[in-house]
Amino acid sequence: MFWLPCARLVKITVWHGDTVTGAITNESVLAAFEAIWSEKIKQPKSTRATFRHSLDLQMLQGNKYRSTRWLYDSNGFAKVMVIPNLGFHVPVYAIPAPEDLNRLIGIAP
Repeated sequence: MFWLPCARLVKITVWHGDTVTGAITNESVLAAFEAIWSEKIKQPKSTRATFRHSLDLQMLQGNKYRSTRWLYDSNGFAKVMVIPNLGFHVPVYAIPAPEDLNRLIGIAP
């Protein structure tokens, strides 16, 4: 899941294109998000998705904050945003309960 050891999710910033559409810091919502997110499943290389959203997942590890940006398709696909590198494939993951996740983060399918 790309989590750091002993790291705690403290904030999710939801983007649609270049616009922030929400920020989540509520602990019960973050816990529900983590429960769904932790069940994502790596997909075959041929999997295609249209990523219209991105999610900044901010974790606190000790006294340091770290953030990872994921591209997100409201149909239930996600991949880590990375700088493109020739020959490097970024895996796509399927989210098993996209409707539940979308509701938590305020995204309509």
